[in-house]
Amino acid sequence: MIYHNLGLQFQSPTINLFIGSEDYLEFVKNFEYYSKCDVVDISDEKYPYPVGKIVPIDDEHKEIKLFFQHYKTFEDAREKWIERYRRVNWENVYFLWEFYDTLFDNKLMYEFDELDNINHLLIMHRYFPGLKNAVRVSCYDNDKPTAKILKYDGITGKRYLEEFDYVAYLNNRELYL
Repeated sequence: MIYHNLGLQFQSPTINLFIGSEDYLEFVKNFEYYSKCDVVDISDEKYPYPVGKIVPIDDEHKEIKLFFQHYKTFEDAREKWIERYRRVNWENVYFLWEFYDTLFDNKLMYEFDELDNINHLLIMHRYFPGLKNAVRVSCYDNDKPTAKILKYDGITGKRYLEEFDYVAYLNNRELYL
């Protein structure tokens, strides 16, 4: 949504797909490595959309499962994955993770927060002590992970994502709430 709002060309392979929490952390830690790996179809009839996996080129890394929920075919999804990975600006990579602490293992958010070689931000629905790279948004209902940051706030007409100045964050790595 940030690319769209700013009128930018999509330069991230992860647009229009979902990656499970543990796989996402692995992917972030090894983002450049996974750019060299192939993606193969592992679609399953229990999902109404294509599913793929990144196949590591060595035994030290794990497979990453990709849920292409906004694509009609695996071929289209794979083509966009490759095209957008080629566009990555390796000097300006940011990882944003909308983290549901009621769904995911909280140790993952602390592990993500501690990564020191990347630009990264956790988008949370409540305050957690000790997090250095996190921002809170108000779109969650009674601590249930039912709302998303891309939904509109009925009062302001803006998306919940816009509760923090992501442009300032991306330009200066400072949070202005």
